[in-house]
Amino acid sequence: MREVLKLLTSIIDNISPYFYYIVYLFYLLYIALYLGLDKKYEKFLLRLKTSIRIFIGFFLILHFNPLVKNKLTLTELDRRIILSSGIVIILDAGISALIEEKLQTYKNKYTANKTI
Repeated sequence: MREVLKLLTSIIDNISPYFYYIVYLFYLLYIALYLGLDKKYEKFLLRLKTSIRIFIGFFLILHFNPLVKNKLTLTELDRRIILSSGIVIILDAGISALIEEKLQTYKNKYTANKTI
């Protein structure tokens, strides 16, 4: 178990300089799906939203895991990762609520137009 944890931590440490790019890529996909939103893409939007949350959660757990290594000080990169993760989580909560509201409005309009 400890070896698997070390391997996963090593992978996360190697991708940590690219953390911002990965998160930005997730959100570009999120926005692209939202702008091209059709009823058939709703399930992808939910999966993407869940993937963003899981990626950030695993990244934070593995990168700052005290069982594998002891970080006595945080580097500038670590601080930026923590800050951006907090911002992403807060924005995700707000954006998700907004998108879910828009989806409901879209569904209501779509079903109202179909009945006419």
